[in-house]
This record gives sequence, C-alpha cells and structure tokens, in this order.
Amino acid sequence: MQPTPDPDPTREDLLEEIERLRRRNAELEQQSENIRNRAREELRKSELKHAVLLNSLPTPAVALGRELEVLYCNQAYEDFVGVSFENLVDRPLRDCFPGFVATDSYRAYVRSLQTGDPLEVEGWFSDKYWRNKIYPAPWGLLVLSDDKTDEKRAEQELERSLLSLRRAFEGTVEALASAVEKRDPYTAGHQRNVAALAVAIATELRLDQHRIDGIRVAGLLHDIGKINMPAEILTKPSELTELEFSLMRTHPRIGYEILSTVNFPWPVATMVLQHHENLDGSGYPRGLMGSSILLEARILRVADVVETMSSHRPYRPAIGTALALKEIEKNKAILYDADAVEACLDLFASLRFSFKRVPDGMAGWTTGGEATGDDPAGSDEEQEDS
Repeated sequence: MQPTPDPDPTREDLLEEIERLRRRNAELEQQSENIRNRAREELRKSELKHAVLLNSLPTPAVALGRELEVLYCNQAYEDFVGVSFENLVDRPLRDCFPGFVATDSYRAYVRSLQTGDPLEVEGWFSDKYWRNKIYPAPWGLLVLSDDKTDEKRAEQELERSLLSLRRAFEGTVEALASAVEKRDPYTAGHQRNVAALAVAIATELRLDQHRIDGIRVAGLLHDIGKINMPAEILTKPSELTELEFSLMRTHPRIGYEILSTVNFPWPVATMVLQHHENLDGSGYPRGLMGSSILLEARILRVADVVETMSSHRPYRPAIGTALALKEIEKNKAILYDADAVEACLDLFASLRFSFKRVPDGMAGWTTGGEATGDDPAGSDEEQEDS
C-alpha cells in the first residue's frame, strides 16, 4: 500500500517556518554577539592587565606589532622618547622616528621578528643611549629599554681621562729614555730601536697585547741604569778596561733600583734587570739560566744584541745586521731564546722589520690589564738589562 503524500505546505505554514528560522537566526546572532562581547571584555581586561603591568615598570616599555607599529607604550617610554602615546599608537616606528631605521636597534627588531629569538642591543639614537631587550610575543615584540645615557657619558669621560693619563705616561717614559740618550749621544735611538724590534718579536710570538706593551716600555728604558755611569766611559772611543767594563755591568741593577720604585702594570724593573742574562748562565748581573729568565727579558736580549751589533759605537764601526743575525742564529738555544731568535730571523728575512722604519716615540701603543709590577723587595727574582 502506497503512503499518502503530505499535502502541499500552505502559505501560513511557510510564513511560520520563516518566522521560526528568523527567531533562530536572531538567537544565534545574539549568542555570537555575547561571545564577541565576552571576548572584547577579556581582551580589554588583558590589555588593562598588560597596561597596568607595563605602566608599573620604571623603565621604558613598548609593544610593537608585526609591522613594528606601536600597539602600546608606558609613561616611561613616552617620557624617554618625548612623544605622547596618542602620537605613537598604530604608527610604524619608521614613521615615528625616521632616523631610527638606520640604527642597530631597528635591525635587531626586524631580526627578532624573523627568527623569533630574544635579542639585546644598545647604541645611540638622537642624544640618548639605549639598551634594548627585545622579546618576541604573539602580537609582535615587547621591547624594554634602559636609558644608559648618563652611564655611557660617564664611561666616555673616563676613557678620555685614561687617554690623557696614558699620554702623560708615554711622555714620562720617553722623557726618561731621552735622559739616558743625552748622557750617551753615541747610542741615541738605541733604546727605541730595541723596543721596536722586541715588540715585533713579541708580536710574532703571539704574546698578548698587555705583555707586548710591557716589553715596549722595558725596551725604551732598558739602559736607564747608564744614567749613573760616568760620561767618559759612555763616550770612550776605545775598548773599556776591565774595571770600566765591571762598572758598566752594574747598569742593569741600577736600572732595576730606579724602576722598581714605579708601580708599572708589568714587571718592567725585572725585565730591565735581566736583559743581559744568557740561557747558559754566562750573562749578568746574576748569571741566571733558562726559564728562570723572564720570556720578556729573553726577547729584549735578542733585540738588544741585534741592534747593538748593527749600530755604530764610539769604540768601533757598525758590525752590521747580517753578522748580528748570524750571531744570534749561531748561539740560538745556547745564549739566546730559540723562539725569539727564530721570530727575529723571520722578521728580517721577510723584510717585515727594518730599523730604518722605526718611528719616533711610542706609536702603536695600547695599555691595559691588571698591575703585575715589580715588588721592590723581590730583587732575588729573575733580573736582566742592557
């Protein structure tokens, strides 16, 4: 038996169905609006919470969107940049601060957005020095800034003061070196040449800059003990007598006594005391051997021998650099430090060093590091001079 088909819906039925659907749609719209309202309220509470949190920070803070537009900033940030929030909100940083796009900070913002990594960057912008800590966030970036302007300016002032002190120190060292040369005009430039070659050797041996600076100072002052020598001995045009030579051999210890009263940041006095010691113990004033001689003093020894033999003396003409280099090569590891000798030979063989290219003064000088100066009571340690 066939089921009876439903009769066609009447107009009233259609109107009733339409009304039902309208009411259902209205209910759904109301529910959707309620959800949106709750979401807006939650967002407002969240924004208020973050605003309260950011405003409670004593340091400048700004929330940036994916296009680096300003979403929110606290009062400290407004005060720091000198622009109100109303003039910043929803505006990209490149529009708010046109010069900012050329800074390391801006590039760090872009990099942090791309990589999702937190970063820290600092630098000058306008007349302020920023230190920015950048944190990726769901909306973009949170940037916390510290105003380090006063601290940076104090640091720069300290650097200027240190530079001034360094120049005064250099001038003092050069004045002391000059005093020796005025007593012994025949060896004018000797200490400067020894210092330059010793620095070149130390650099070749990859010593750190602090030790190299110490070698430079010791080289410039290694003959300061000769200031106590009679001028007649210093300028004597003939070979010294045994008595005169014995007197001359005291200049390393006299130099040590003079320099040990100065609080150098390097063991300068000990280098000066030891720069005439030989590895086999045949040197003076203490006859030290091997590693009991400071490496710096061993370097000075090689430089002093080469410069002395290369230069004119009152009692003889210059022997020449070629013979001087043969001397240190022949006595390598016997009288002179093997590494220092090899470095010296390489410098001359490669034409990377020449006494003719040695500048006046202390060019290329940089100081730094902690004080490791000589203890005046420590004269029983390694000692040598030239």
